[in-house]
Amino acid sequence: MIFIGDVAIAPGDKLKHLGFSSAFMRSPVCLNLEGAVSEKDVALSWGVCNSRDWYDSFEGFALGPLFVGNNHIEDIDGGVKTILKYLNRNGLIAFGAGTSSTSACETVIYRSGDFEYVLLGFGWPVIGCKPAKRNKAGINKLEGSRVRELSRLAVEANPGKRVIVVMHWNYEFERYPQPSHRKLAKELID
Repeated sequence: MIFIGDVAIAPGDKLKHLGFSSAFMRSPVCLNLEGAVSEKDVALSWGVCNSRDWYDSFEGFALGPLFVGNNHIEDIDGGVKTILKYLNRNGLIAFGAGTSSTSACETVIYRSGDFEYVLLGFGWPVIGCKPAKRNKAGINKLEGSRVRELSRLAVEANPGKRVIVVMHWNYEFERYPQPSHRKLAKELID
């Protein structure tokens, strides 16, 4: 499985991906859609969203589950609900955000070849990720003890599967991840 971060495609833009091997193109790709998909082409005065053209930029790729637990998913009104509805309508799966705190922390199980992946996503509120609440859409809150517990439960509930925890964290333009984030990542690997 291949992970690609921070995809935000403006209206009318289309990326051309050249020189990728056929093996790469057949591998499932998990994108971080950095911002919801706007049903109509809008110019935001601030923030990030994807136009409907984002999908055309990944034509030929084997799209797997999409991570949406980031700090720009709510830059358009109702962003979480909008992206979940859009992806569902197009046969795509999302994780890392939901319409409630319960659905935001749900895992996604994805099979590729001989492997089953269990995907769990989190976003760090310090950088603007808006946590879901009991009855309010948002991201799965990245908080150390919560990440450890939900990851432990995912591993226990899915023996023999590859559990992958995806984080949207740290400050932009930092040379190194936060010490607490490095520590948490090492704990999760262990």
